[in-house]
Order: sequence, then C-alpha cells, then structure tokens
Amino acid sequence: MQYRFAKRLCVKPHTKTADYSRAGITQPFRRSSFHLKFRHVVAYAAERYITVVPEIDIPGHSMAILAAYPNFSTTPNIPKKPATTWGIFANQNNVLAPTDEVFSFLKDVFGELMEIFPSPYIHLGGDECSKKWWKESPSCRKL
Repeated sequence: MQYRFAKRLCVKPHTKTADYSRAGITQPFRRSSFHLKFRHVVAYAAERYITVVPEIDIPGHSMAILAAYPNFSTTPNIPKKPATTWGIFANQNNVLAPTDEVFSFLKDVFGELMEIFPSPYIHLGGDECSKKWWKESPSCRKL
C-alpha cells in the first residue's frame, strides 16, 4: 500500500527551499516540527511492521528547488516559480543541472532523509523527467 505525504523537507543549510510552498506562497518554517512529525510517522509505522520509504522526485519536479536556487537550473537566468499543479512540466524547465553544486545540495538532502527515515531505500522517481532541458543546455551536452 502506498500513502503519500506531500511535504517540503527543510534541509540545513539550505533552508530557502522550505519557504516555497506549492502555491508559491512563502511561509515561515519550523524545521524541528517537520522532523518530529515524520519521526512519529516512522515510529508509528514501525510498531505495525511497516517500513516508510521516502520518495524524492528528482531530477525533475524540482520547481521549488529551482525557485529558491535558480543557479541549480540548466537555465539559471530564467526566473522559476514553484509548481501550482501536479503533472509533467515539459513546457517549463524543472530539471536540476548536473553540477557539483547540485550534487552537494543533494548530498545534504539525502543526509536529512536518512536521519528521519531508517529505510534502506529511497525512491527517486525520475520517470517523468523531460530530457529536453538537458539537450538544450550547452553545459549538459558537454558531459
């Protein structure tokens, strides 16, 4: 059985990402309450012999990240806004660029996930990622 929590993870030292909600409204964020809630969910599930497997859908579906950190995009000079709907955004660049800076950010993200979720697995998604943006990026084509 699958149950989805649509939440923004506040990753130290990258707290800007938590300020971007799906509706594009910036909100104050309390990092400790988020982590505490999910630790309770994981403990509750574990008591019932259920493993919670977190999903982070990257390298696409990254509009909130790109709104907070436009330099992580393959088109950093074009402003981004958080997604306001669900779906595949082939008409908007929503992919992360394959750079050292992005990989460092993702290392921090996965570190936070592993602190909260003891599962040996993390679901990465990636199946709805438009390759169009990498093909159009000169720096990506060089890779």
